[in-house]
Amino acid sequence: MPVLYRIDPSLKLIYYAAFGICTGVDFLQAEQSAFQHELRRAEMQFIIDVSTAKEVDFGLQDISQAIAFMKERKLQNHKFERTAVISLSSFAETFVKAYGLMSESAVELGVFQSMEEAVKWLGLSESIARVLQIKNSLADEFQKQHSG
Repeated sequence: MPVLYRIDPSLKLIYYAAFGICTGVDFLQAEQSAFQHELRRAEMQFIIDVSTAKEVDFGLQDISQAIAFMKERKLQNHKFERTAVISLSSFAETFVKAYGLMSESAVELGVFQSMEEAVKWLGLSESIARVLQIKNSLADEFQKQHSG
């Protein structure tokens, strides 16, 4: 799977990292898995790191699926968390703007070009070492899955 995640309850953080070629379906599958994970708690923040991906392939259908998923969660009275997207391309910012316009959701989204900016925005600056450790552990996990 090109999108891996780690949940850190002590930081109230779910960190998603994309590797290789990733599609909207890959992200949605990871989100659905994380949403049902036993460590998942309400009011956790998200980092979605696409800076590690070789390619991100999103289209209008992917935005529509993400909106449907969020609407379903809203009907369940789920509170939406802050989400920081780390991307080295302008695509993520365009995607986030399109998502915001189409969804009319209460999700607070920010797009950043560095881990430091994203962590600061989420109020986790004092935990940057731990967040970097999470990112590195996901990269190691992906390498182990795809080596050989």
